[in-house]
Amino acid sequence: MRFVSLFTSNTDIIEESMQWVPFICSIVILLSAFKIMKMFGMTDKGISFGMALLCFHPSLIMLSGSVNNDCMALMFSVLSILMTMLWLEKRNVSSITLLAIFLGLGISTKQNVAELAFPNSSSCIDTLGNVVLYQESHQIRYEYSLGL
Repeated sequence: MRFVSLFTSNTDIIEESMQWVPFICSIVILLSAFKIMKMFGMTDKGISFGMALLCFHPSLIMLSGSVNNDCMALMFSVLSILMTMLWLEKRNVSSITLLAIFLGLGISTKQNVAELAFPNSSSCIDTLGNVVLYQESHQIRYEYSLGL
């Protein structure tokens, strides 16, 4: 707000320029939801119906015009869900790092996003447990093959 006030002293312009942040957040929410629907393997009709439902949902319309942190918290929540799905699909370092960043930014934006930490961590721990069990079973087979 101070940055914009360097260029103009009209408060109407300053208030209008502040509405760009939640508007961009709502666009990111819609793009992320589209990618999540694609990952679920929905048909084109299903994606069209789901996107129409999201685009014209009254709460998302109200969030995109109001200047508060609710829209940003929803954006980071949807992005953390997307990154969880990407990590479960590919299991690389970049997706889990982005998951941690989006979850941390969401929690710092609004503490309600912390409720997503438990499902995200349980999916990560479950996958990590499967990797550890596989390594243990591989090690056991290796010891048996040596006759130890």
